Amino acid sequence: AKHCGACGKTCNSAAQELCIDGTCKVQPFSWNVLAQKDIVYAGHAFLLLKLAYNSATSVSANWCQEYTNLCTSFGYKPTGCGVQFTSMNNGYGVCATQYLSSLPDNSLGCNPSSSIAAAAKQNGFGDANYFNSFGFHYCDSSSCTKTMCSGQNCSSALSYFDYSQPYGYTLCKK
Repeated sequence: AKHCGACGKTCNSAAQELCIDGTCKVQPFSWNVLAQKDIVYAGHAFLLLKLAYNSATSVSANWCQEYTNLCTSFGYKPTGCGVQFTSMNNGYGVCATQYLSSLPDNSLGCNPSSSIAAAAKQNGFGDANYFNSFGFHYCDSSSCTKTMCSGQNCSSALSYFDYSQPYGYTLCKK
């Protein structure tokens, strides 16, 4: 950001600093944030993030917690399937109850990858697609793992997180 907490104050991108809550901080994630943009999609305010993958192993307890930590570090919540699914008492509901997924309606759908890709495309990221965009899908303990497999269909928690891709897109909800 060009105005992090003060006019003209920029963060040191070479040191992988991000402007988080008005302060330059080194990102404590297994992702590098390549771009961030406040957007409106389907009538809701989101933070759109373009991420590069540093590691197949989460620095958090698991990848679900890391996605939650990433979004909350910016003052947002992770996205998921929506209330139609998260009100269920199963892995969909765990995304909301344990990992703070927030969505006031079902506008992203379930799996949310195609809608997240559409939001990224509408906001200048033409290379976003179903296979490099992710959000919460199903957050049971067998899906929220510490080590991520490589391949687009290998995690039902962060569909479609694909460590073999050079980068990906996600949304965090305001």
